[in-house]
Amino acid sequence: MLLFETVLSDETKTEKAIRIYKSYYSYMIYIAGRYLRDPADREDAAQDCMLKLISVIDSIDTSDEARLKGLCGVVTRNIALNI
Repeated sequence: MLLFETVLSDETKTEKAIRIYKSYYSYMIYIAGRYLRDPADREDAAQDCMLKLISVIDSIDTSDEARLKGLCGVVTRNIALNI
C-alpha cells in the first residue's frame, strides 16, 4: 500500500488504485497462475499489472466492474505471457 501513496500524488487516484488492488489483486494472481508455475512469477505479473494500471489510472472507469475485471485479466495475461 505504501507504493501507491508514493507513486500517486493525488488522493483520488490513490484511492482508485487501492480499490483496484483490493478488489482484483487475487484475480490477477489467479490469471497469472494459468500461464506461470512459479509463485514469484505470478506475484511479479500481478504487480506489473498494477503498475501499468497506475500509469493510466486517469482513464480507468471503476464504475463498470465487469469491464474493469476484464481489463485486469487481459493486462495480467499479456504480462504473464511475456514473462
